Amino acid sequence: MESTLKELQVPEYGPLLVDFLRKCHHLERRLASASGIPLDELYCLALLHRHSPPSVKALSRLLGVHITRTSKLLNALEARGYILRTLDPGDRRRELITLSPAGLRMVQVVYTVSARTWERAFPAGKEEVLRAVGGLVEDMSVPV
Repeated sequence: MESTLKELQVPEYGPLLVDFLRKCHHLERRLASASGIPLDELYCLALLHRHSPPSVKALSRLLGVHITRTSKLLNALEARGYILRTLDPGDRRRELITLSPAGLRMVQVVYTVSARTWERAFPAGKEEVLRAVGGLVEDMSVPV
């Protein structure tokens, strides 16, 4: 027997958020399929592109994973030719991580597939959804 939202005593945006998260999950699957690399590596590439973290530790914080996991991700991305590692000329103990030309092309693929999928998932009111998602992300207490 189906219950109405009022009977369940839940806010009407609860099911909308669940639907939104389902669509995000679908987007993640499409991104992984289109790129041929795991999602965590895609997130790492996107964060390197958008934030240019100054250190592996800073990237770990952005990813929300332990520094050991970040190092493994960077090793995989380096093996794929997507990142370049150089020593910081100002502090030779620190490693600088940048996207290679191949890494930049992969980021372009990810952003293009993301945009196309977003347009199909939210054909009307895209700008409103983007603003709402931006506000939701800013309000969250976990790093994004």
